[in-house]
Amino acid sequence: MIITSENNAEYLLIRSVAKLKNEDDLIKHAMLVYEEYKKYSNKKVVLDGLETEFPLDLFPYYDLVQFYIEKFPPEVREIRLACVISPEYTRIGKFWETASGNRGFQYRAFISLREAEEWLMEE
Repeated sequence: MIITSENNAEYLLIRSVAKLKNEDDLIKHAMLVYEEYKKYSNKKVVLDGLETEFPLDLFPYYDLVQFYIEKFPPEVREIRLACVISPEYTRIGKFWETASGNRGFQYRAFISLREAEEWLMEE
């Protein structure tokens, strides 16, 4: 897994290059992304996951959201996170988005960087 970032005036851009195969990989990935976020603490984040392969089973994403609740500080609910994924992951992206939103997170999945940026900049 390779996680890099660049902070600009509008938002923090985190790039991910990874092959995630299961729930353990999803959790490791989430921890790496969070560590990258902590370097800047910008409340608006684009996670560019276009070069990341995700597991196709839906169940690990529910557990992933539960991990956010149990292991990350409550302030992560203040982050507005736009995750950009490849079109083949739309179904899991929408599931993750719904599971996250139901738990109070402002996390959305997109297949377009432009749409992700537009949503992120809305007030």
